[in-house]
Amino acid sequence: MSNDKSHRWGVRLGAGYGEIAHSVLFQETASESLGNNTNSSAIYGTTYAGKLYYQIGFSYAFKLSQEFSIFAAGDFMHMLAYNSPPDFSSMHIDLSLGIEFKL
Repeated sequence: MSNDKSHRWGVRLGAGYGEIAHSVLFQETASESLGNNTNSSAIYGTTYAGKLYYQIGFSYAFKLSQEFSIFAAGDFMHMLAYNSPPDFSSMHIDLSLGIEFKL
């Protein structure tokens, strides 16, 4: 959106088809306690989010030179439940920091 000598701002919009699997703790039980040692068991499972999603994001780059920039980006992603259950809706915020090099 903006492109001057030292700063660059941008906005991103997107949508698509995809799926994210989450490993989640369903149950945790303590089976026995011996002093300070506790034996416990945990039951994990997998949930699936999405099938359809949209995302909105921004980006900012501070140019150190014509070739190098310090880069930051943030994205909000909403996975929409297409077949619920077994699919579930979920929301994610992703933040990225890095160095950008132009060839």
